[in-house]
Amino acid sequence: MLRIILTSMLILNCPMLLATDDDMMGDDPTGYTCFVEPSEVIELGSPVTGIIEKVFVERTSRVNAGDVVVKLESIVEETNLRLARAQAKFTGEISEQELRRKYATQKYERASAMHARKVVTLDLLEESEADLKLTEKQLEKARHNHTIAKLELERAKSLLEMRNIRSPVDGVVIEKLASPGEFVKDEPLVHIAQLNPLKVEVILPVESFGEISKGDVIPVTIPMTGAIHDAEVDVVDEFIEAASGTYRMTLKIPNPDLSIPSGMRCDLEHPAFFSESEIATR
Repeated sequence: MLRIILTSMLILNCPMLLATDDDMMGDDPTGYTCFVEPSEVIELGSPVTGIIEKVFVERTSRVNAGDVVVKLESIVEETNLRLARAQAKFTGEISEQELRRKYATQKYERASAMHARKVVTLDLLEESEADLKLTEKQLEKARHNHTIAKLELERAKSLLEMRNIRSPVDGVVIEKLASPGEFVKDEPLVHIAQLNPLKVEVILPVESFGEISKGDVIPVTIPMTGAIHDAEVDVVDEFIEAASGTYRMTLKIPNPDLSIPSGMRCDLEHPAFFSESEIATR
């Protein structure tokens, strides 16, 4: 995970510093330093093996959820899809068996009426009844085959779709690892950073534990730009690190236009972080 974060920070030209607990709490005991990071860094791979036909992105390319990032060669899958679509559209077998059943029904009804008048024997009546039941079974089989053909069509569509590797999130490509002609097995193809929302993690003293809840909004300042952003508390750890007497909190900052760069240091303050004497001097 550290390698991925370092890669994303380098790509975005934002130097990333490794943070210890003391770094996160800062030199100033009344302030807390944090880092603005991508909410997710995804190693996008392929669910199937194959040869890459085309890569649609480059480093720093913006992608939306559902965009095709990499396409694998799919001649066989496209042919299978056309075949499955033709089979699913064919209903001639059902029409044929429906006609046979109609004829068998009429034959049985005539035989039944004639048997009631003692014109035909019971054997002829039973024979026509058996023919009717047989045609009904054949019609059932034809409909079953058509249902299977439609399922085969859906499977062919799915197999073809698996050759299109799509981004699961809105984000930015921070590393391109594949090129056309390469064989894909189980290695990542691109790294995508989700930059909306951004994530902020901070280490806080045990004294403030219980004072902050999920959903609280805390101002976050980015010293390099001087901008102040409202960050919503997303996760508050429910355990304390006994050695340091601290716990972690994660916040998220909306970044719909991607105007806030990832990888920058930030500061945050909240009355719950400080003692009464500290608050009086601020």
